[in-house]
Amino acid sequence: DLLLFTMKQWYQRRVREFAVLDGTLVTSDPFGVGSRDRYGKVELYISNTAQETAYNMLYGTNVVETWEAALILLMNKELNLRKTYKGDLSKFPKTALNTVAEMYDWNKTSDTWWPQLFLDTVLTDIRTTCLNNNLVNSLNQNPNITARRVYISQRVNETYTVGEGVSVPWSSMHGWDTEALFGYGYYTPFYKLNTTHQEHSQRFLRNLRDFVGSVVWGKVSDSTWPSGVTLHFTNKDFPGSLKLEDEPPQKEQCEKWAEWDMLKFGWQN
Repeated sequence: DLLLFTMKQWYQRRVREFAVLDGTLVTSDPFGVGSRDRYGKVELYISNTAQETAYNMLYGTNVVETWEAALILLMNKELNLRKTYKGDLSKFPKTALNTVAEMYDWNKTSDTWWPQLFLDTVLTDIRTTCLNNNLVNSLNQNPNITARRVYISQRVNETYTVGEGVSVPWSSMHGWDTEALFGYGYYTPFYKLNTTHQEHSQRFLRNLRDFVGSVVWGKVSDSTWPSGVTLHFTNKDFPGSLKLEDEPPQKEQCEKWAEWDMLKFGWQN
């Protein structure tokens, strides 16, 4: 009872602290919503950022500056997995990282691709993106559920300083979507906040809040957004940064990880 009371107080406090998106969006304590009876079909929206694991940079772990460092870190993780995991890894070939490097454009630096982004995308695909794709497919087997997929690759338009003079561009980190939805500021100690007022981040904020508003007000339908289609918040500003895609995010990569039977670890790996 004490734990439940503490959690309830926390939720009430957080709701008051967050920016109000719509005067009728949050009308009661979230704990009260669960007690209401639901009738009819349930719609679910399964979302994740493209580089959830990028929050590790906040703690100075899994930070890489070069392509070689990124690949070495993956090799060490593979060695640790093979050493500690007691289950079956027979479908995961010893040459798998060669395929990963090719599949994820290793060593192909561009304005939109660099070592840290490569690493965080690989880890997030195994831990979250591919699992969420499977979850959406599984949920849609239930006739009483419509599950839709959301994928966010929009990212902070800043660099993050790790150690002495090491600056790393941000990825689409865990919690960045929450930042935009409820108001930039939670990560204040970590990023400089001098870009959140710019069009790049403000467009993401508006698009994300418009999306939530459309769901709340029942403006989403099978005709406008079929359940097999992904809503992608991209990192592009113009023309717009939203697009609907017929395929789930990272489809080819996820199919390969599934072939290797490597989608059984979730956040453990």
